[in-house]
Amino acid sequence: MHRRTMLLLTMVLTTVLFGVIGCGKAPDPKLAEDSKVQEAQAKVAYKILVPTFLPDRYALDGVKVDEKSNVALTFKGPENGSFVIDYAPGTVALTGPVEKVAIKDFQAQYLEQNGTRKLAWQTADKATITIITGSLDRSSMLALARSMAR
Repeated sequence: MHRRTMLLLTMVLTTVLFGVIGCGKAPDPKLAEDSKVQEAQAKVAYKILVPTFLPDRYALDGVKVDEKSNVALTFKGPENGSFVIDYAPGTVALTGPVEKVAIKDFQAQYLEQNGTRKLAWQTADKATITIITGSLDRSSMLALARSMAR
């Protein structure tokens, strides 16, 4: 087969597999354009890194900004699944048996304790930490973080 045909076939199969086996969905460029996310961005001095990948059947459920400029994006999914992405000025300090993992150019900390999973990392400018907490499995959490680390 020609290279172009192989590339097209690969793209079609990837699209079908992601939809059928529930690995996730295509990047959602509209999440950054969501009015609630834009309102939160206007209230804080740092860049809110929104994911371009979401696990299958997950959607943004809420956005909160507190008086300390902490932002929380809440996502809901199937079977009461949920996760929260927290952004805050400061440094990473997870307590417990953490595992160090690489997220593109960032060094992150992964913690699984008492049925809760957390993944935390600090931005390159060391001004903001991002923590994902929820019921996602480790691989989904890492894929989500990689889609945010740009």
